[in-house]
Amino acid sequence: MGVIRAPDPDVVLNPDELSSAVDAALMRARADITPDTATAWQHAHIPDLTGLSEAQPVPTLALLDRSIVASPDASMADVGVGSMPVNADTGRFQKVDFSPEQPAFAEGSKDAADEPIAAPKPAVRAAAKPQQPDRNTRIRNIAKWLARYYRADPEAVANYVRYAHEAGARHGLDPMLIIAVMSIESSLNPRARSHKDARGLMQVLVKAHPEKFERFGGVDKAFNPRVSVEVGATILKGMIERTGSVEKALKHYVGAANLSSDRGYGAKVIRQRDRIWAASLGRTVPQKPPLQAAIERANQAQQAMAAQVSVVASSGQ
Repeated sequence: MGVIRAPDPDVVLNPDELSSAVDAALMRARADITPDTATAWQHAHIPDLTGLSEAQPVPTLALLDRSIVASPDASMADVGVGSMPVNADTGRFQKVDFSPEQPAFAEGSKDAADEPIAAPKPAVRAAAKPQQPDRNTRIRNIAKWLARYYRADPEAVANYVRYAHEAGARHGLDPMLIIAVMSIESSLNPRARSHKDARGLMQVLVKAHPEKFERFGGVDKAFNPRVSVEVGATILKGMIERTGSVEKALKHYVGAANLSSDRGYGAKVIRQRDRIWAASLGRTVPQKPPLQAAIERANQAQQAMAAQVSVVASSGQ
């Protein structure tokens, strides 16, 4: 019986020549096939399947012609040959059910291609808490804003702001409030002096508080920025403790304790304190903060500062 062998790899045929060669070989093969030659070919080429396990696959096309495999190292998969399981008892190929176990889509449902493709949901991230600037950054922010606001020397203003933070830490006083009083009282002019002889950055009445200057060398030191901030912070802290609120303490500080009104002094200081607080955080500074909200923030800040100093004092005992 004639068989179609793999062509010689050294021979290159064009498509027309290859087609003619295949047709001729098929015609010769058909002419050679008789019942006797078919039976003889079957016994010569089909191997004995006895002893094969049920799960062992047998190459299908390799049974017809082993010359399909071009080399001993090539596998059936290399030439596109599939495999089918064989029943060891009968020696016959088993029927393979290629239908899926379950339909890909339930009856009556839409094909996947018809379903709209949903856009991926964005990952939900927890809102990060804004980080507060550190102390040195807050001092720089305040000094920059105040120097521009009052057209003052930036380096000198930075020193005044630092003195306020130091005094606030010593006395348990909100440094933003100290800076606000300083800016409203003297516009950050350390040589300021009123007609009532209030002197320095914090405009302390030297006649009313001469004892406060004794440890610094007397009232002549009232124009010293550091001394003025320290004495003014001491006086303000005492007034807050006596009155119980920032608003009432400011009324005493301006000398209107016995008057019906402070003529807007307290509101002016508290609004300025709110602006300074916003500037310290690098935020947009409001032109005119709502007064009631500013008062609440000022009192809360003062209470927090006083509590912090109290805890530190208690832990040191």
